Amino acid sequence: MGDLTFRLAKEFGFCYGVDRAVEYAYEARRKFPEKRIYLVGEIIHNPHVNRRLEELGIAILGHDTSGQFDFSR
Repeated sequence: MGDLTFRLAKEFGFCYGVDRAVEYAYEARRKFPEKRIYLVGEIIHNPHVNRRLEELGIAILGHDTSGQFDFSR
């Protein structure tokens, strides 16, 4: 491949849209502490963020066997 250099960022972050969406989820929990909150799918494919959302009582709806979102909850 020749002389090839890879440079990795010291820090990785989320794009503005994802960062904002995650913050909206946290804000919804703070504003409505007693309400059931559901997300239609994951905001981001990050297990740490998704685990934190679920620890806060925010449910992430998944797909059923046909590939459709399962709204049965």
